[in-house]
Amino acid sequence: MPRRKIISVLDSGNDTSQLGPEELEQDVMEKAQKIMRDTKNIRKNKRKAIEEDFQAREKELKAKFENKFELRESTVIKLQDDIWVRLETLNEKRRLVEDSIISGTKMLESTILDMTSKMNNILSDSIHNHNKNVLPQMETPPDLYYNDSEARKYTTSSRIQNIQATMTHRALQLLDLDNPSLILDIGCGSGLSGEILSSVPEPHMWIGMDISPSMLEIALQRDTEGDLMLTDIGQGIPFRAGSFDAAISISAIQWLCNADSSEVSSTGRLSRFFNGLYASLKRGGRAVCQFYPKNDEQRSMISNAAIKAGFGAGILEDDPGTKNTKLYLVLTVGGSTDDEKCKNMGNDITRVVQGMDDVSVVDMRKARKEKGHRDHKKGSKAWIMEKKEKMERKGKVVKHSSKYTGRKRRVAF
Repeated sequence: MPRRKIISVLDSGNDTSQLGPEELEQDVMEKAQKIMRDTKNIRKNKRKAIEEDFQAREKELKAKFENKFELRESTVIKLQDDIWVRLETLNEKRRLVEDSIISGTKMLESTILDMTSKMNNILSDSIHNHNKNVLPQMETPPDLYYNDSEARKYTTSSRIQNIQATMTHRALQLLDLDNPSLILDIGCGSGLSGEILSSVPEPHMWIGMDISPSMLEIALQRDTEGDLMLTDIGQGIPFRAGSFDAAISISAIQWLCNADSSEVSSTGRLSRFFNGLYASLKRGGRAVCQFYPKNDEQRSMISNAAIKAGFGAGILEDDPGTKNTKLYLVLTVGGSTDDEKCKNMGNDITRVVQGMDDVSVVDMRKARKEKGHRDHKKGSKAWIMEKKEKMERKGKVVKHSSKYTGRKRRVAF
């Protein structure tokens, strides 16, 4: 390449035919040197341009790397900040959880202490009453249980007064009395139920019976409006037949299920009570007895005794399945003296109040007629068994029946 350029320069140069050899050689050398200088300058410029381009690219790459590094560094710093914020949040939550655990522990400790004190109080009351689950009628007879202290405690308790008032109002609702009536209060106690009977918009007259002298003494001190009688309902109702329009009993008849001595039986006491009550009520009259049976056996014993006495009977249960369950034995005596009412009502106690559609009603006299009952021949085995059952219902001691009961003796030799 340089040689060609030299040749081209030599060819295109000035006419050198007039120059001498030395001058010609010198001229050629000068031109060659000039060409070399120009070539060197061109190379130098190219090298410089390449270096500048390299430096520019290097700076650009360096700037890019620096930007990326700064971006990555800022991202790392941001992530670190986020991590610290999260750690602080977690620490705050941990502190809150620890505080809640500490407060919950303190609350649990206080609750346990309160429950322990309450349980101690309940246990002390239970020990004082011999057994918390034992009903009063299971411990001792009512005339001994309701002494002066218990009678005063029973009468002054606001809780018992509220419960007694609620049950008395419910019994009046079940009696469904249209006019002021004469009511027998069985187990009247200190007259808590009698106050309700005297304070309704159309006040009723009432006579109270109770076996506890202490209860009746408190009733006299409270100036109750009804007349009071000290008597044992297990010995019967000592009133003339048809004396009362209705009768109520609040928490009393369950005491009849316990025989206080071997000479009497609970069946006989119940029988005498319901037979006397049936006789003392007017035809068409009703009786409502609220009671607390110990078990289903006592419940059946009481209802069966009422049915055997001739009542149309049914048991109404308020608030079933709860601790506040209340049982009401609703009794009717025959039909009403009012022909229209007798025609519409009869012995059906389910119409006394709404919600008694499922109460079963049994009338012993009607059942006896349906069975075609008739008197048995005197001396027969059926007659003897029926007589023994009657004696047992009256509470008398009856010998045990066997296969020889009622069997005829052989003719004497």
